[in-house]
Amino acid sequence: MIRAETGRDCGDHRDEAGTAVEDIKRSSNYLRGAISQELDNDVASVSNESEQILKFHGIYAQDNRDVRRERAVKGEELDYIFMIRVGVPGGRLTTDQWLALDAPPPTSPTAR
Repeated sequence: MIRAETGRDCGDHRDEAGTAVEDIKRSSNYLRGAISQELDNDVASVSNESEQILKFHGIYAQDNRDVRRERAVKGEELDYIFMIRVGVPGGRLTTDQWLALDAPPPTSPTAR
């Protein structure tokens, strides 16, 4: 049996966080979850379940650090933004490809 430096068995070991994430994936309707419905409401963030599914797809939710302090002083909730990981073969993009990635979606003129 292989042991990690901590001395625990590595074979069939799954920590509680890994189990919870796997449960979310299994019950997510083929990794769809309730993301669509959550993005349609006026809440500034998504649920933990949706955040885990989004991570699987390379999309990460984080609060906007540029306005974090200002919003905290005003007692407002955090302003969440999404960072999307994309694969760029060879690491090069044309100008048109970059502009397509950076353009706001047609349904949300302020999203970026």
